[in-house]
Amino acid sequence: MPRAFNRRSLFALACGLLPAIAGTHAAAQCAPRWINGGEAGGPGGLVYAMTQWDPDGTGPQAPVLVVGGTFTSVAGDSAIRYIATWNGVTWAPLGNGGVAARALAVLPNGDLIAGGDVAIAGGYWIARWDGSSWAPLGSGVNDRVNALKVTASGDLIAGGHFTTAGGAAASRIARWSPATQTWSPIGAGVNGAVYSLAQLPSGDLVVGGAFTTAGGISARFIARWVAATGNWSTIGATPINNLVTALAVLPGGQFIAGGYFTSSGGFPTNYIARWDGAAWQQMGAGGMNSNVSAMMLMPDGNLLAGGNFTIAGGGVPANRIAIWNTASGTWSAIGPGIGGGVYAVATFAGEPIAGGNFQTTGTGQMGIPYFAHYGQPVAPTVTEKPADAIACANEQTSFEVSTAGSAPITYQWQIGTGAGTWASLALDPIALPCGGSAYAAGATARRAAISISPCAGITTYQVRCVVTNDCGTDVSDPATITMNSQVVPDDPQDAAACPGGTVSFSTTANGYGPYTFMWFKDDQPINIEANPSAATAELVLNNLTADDAGRYNCLVRNSCSGAYTNYATLTIDDATCCIGDFNQDGGIDGADVQAFFAEWELGNPSADVNADGGVDGADVEYFYIRWEAGC
Repeated sequence: MPRAFNRRSLFALACGLLPAIAGTHAAAQCAPRWINGGEAGGPGGLVYAMTQWDPDGTGPQAPVLVVGGTFTSVAGDSAIRYIATWNGVTWAPLGNGGVAARALAVLPNGDLIAGGDVAIAGGYWIARWDGSSWAPLGSGVNDRVNALKVTASGDLIAGGHFTTAGGAAASRIARWSPATQTWSPIGAGVNGAVYSLAQLPSGDLVVGGAFTTAGGISARFIARWVAATGNWSTIGATPINNLVTALAVLPGGQFIAGGYFTSSGGFPTNYIARWDGAAWQQMGAGGMNSNVSAMMLMPDGNLLAGGNFTIAGGGVPANRIAIWNTASGTWSAIGPGIGGGVYAVATFAGEPIAGGNFQTTGTGQMGIPYFAHYGQPVAPTVTEKPADAIACANEQTSFEVSTAGSAPITYQWQIGTGAGTWASLALDPIALPCGGSAYAAGATARRAAISISPCAGITTYQVRCVVTNDCGTDVSDPATITMNSQVVPDDPQDAAACPGGTVSFSTTANGYGPYTFMWFKDDQPINIEANPSAATAELVLNNLTADDAGRYNCLVRNSCSGAYTNYATLTIDDATCCIGDFNQDGGIDGADVQAFFAEWELGNPSADVNADGGVDGADVEYFYIRWEAGC
């Protein structure tokens, strides 16, 4: 069965909207549940608004869910502030965060609008994301924006606490025209904060909030702006008795109001009511037992509602979120619900989404802070195994595993103990059968720092990670740890050379590099700027003088240790040098004469064969004496 169908059908089954499907694979061990925003977590603070948005319209990019609130980090990333996008798996920022968003909307041209608490780009309390940056809507408004609604004509209606829009008077509600790039008031507005907006099929606006008048007439907490006349009017003869914080329009044009009220039209309706065109009606016997903060009409025509209630329809346990089936007129819970206030609701990829001020499910299960989606958990898979490493004995080496699947995911790092057996690592050392030991800081986390006290004669070990969630377990391919041996460098050999000659000393090391080398003469480090070979495995000394005689050794290091070679002695002895064999090829012939004069004509110190400090005719005379003498 395709995964997309599974997610939708399991959600519907959980809400009582489909008959039970016998033999469903996930029934026992992997039932639908509330899931957080991903393995790394989700918003680090309150969520107030959510909407779906397609970043490139008809382009190849997939739609994302835009989430807004007062959070200043997402998934632990403080660079994601106030507004973020979620693709069902990972989070991403939108610029520098825009506004501390309490309302979101998408214009017909694809621009994303955010309204809320703070200012950006000179556009106070409301801003537009055009795909690359945030920009103001004109000169914005002068106070908080709580609600946004895009009309059928493409205009944007904003409601909140403000009293001016675009610099002109606009009492808590105003219209932005994308065509003219201007703000205009909606009549005389209302006299208190606007918290919710909706548009009816007729084009009329329904406005809910904390006001008591609209356009100067009495209209307690809810009012209608009549598009045909440009006037405000009341809804029903007897007003709602408290704040309206959420509105939704049903397909036939009836609309639903939710909030803090307990009566509508003079009858008990308890926090939610439906206007049928003539009167207010209850939404199930007894309504809710606490306020409704957010509502939306889902693609299937049913209503998703969130708030602080724990009972829906007078008797259905439904912790803070519930679905109203418009066909049957009944409420259904969504699993165990949510353990704290739900301030925003949405659907994405066929799943209901809740945002607000919560940490747990309705049954107290931790792990869904501020944001959760309800659906089929996905079994964990290891997407990238830990990398092989060269490690030092008794020193921590880091390993990491990448995974996919529904959070929460648990981790357990293990070390191979031979013959296909594995032992679970812990912070305290565990004994290895061969006589060594191992431990891991982060043994039950995605990243672990593993330390091994190796066994005699064993140079490689294997570690792996076991990942588990409600739906199953996966095991990473093992990483091989190669224990780096202590450095034991080979010793350079003694050497004797003539003044002006060249000599080299070399060393090698076992184990694993990279290595560093530092050569010393008479226990003093050789200047590597003057002689770069002093930082290599082979030290080369040119144009030797008597001052170069002495003891040479090298310090060799790798990532685990370092060691000095023994000394090699360099002797510079003119008496034992065969000057006549100038090119030092073992023979006395014309090639030596050519080599000598090539150096002598250049005035190089190697031609100072009489070692008197100068290159002159005396050196020519001395060279011929030695050459003719055969040494």
